[in-house]
Amino acid sequence: LQADLAGCPHPIAEVDFAQLDADWLGAMRQVYRDLGMELSPAAERRMGRLQQEARHGAHRAHKAQRERFADAAAPL
Repeated sequence: LQADLAGCPHPIAEVDFAQLDADWLGAMRQVYRDLGMELSPAAERRMGRLQQEARHGAHRAHKAQRERFADAAAPL
């Protein structure tokens, strides 16, 4: 993946899932900065509403899936 990304002529943002869990707004602000994009206050508010709605939703189960994937991808 890193080799493919190295040749990409476009801005790239990397996000750590743990950072998203710990400070999703800070992480998203960094993503927008990395991509050279403006994150408007209106977009932040909308993201905040979506985060509140999803707080106890089915997507939270993805955390366990990420952890299993990371364990499987770890070198032996």
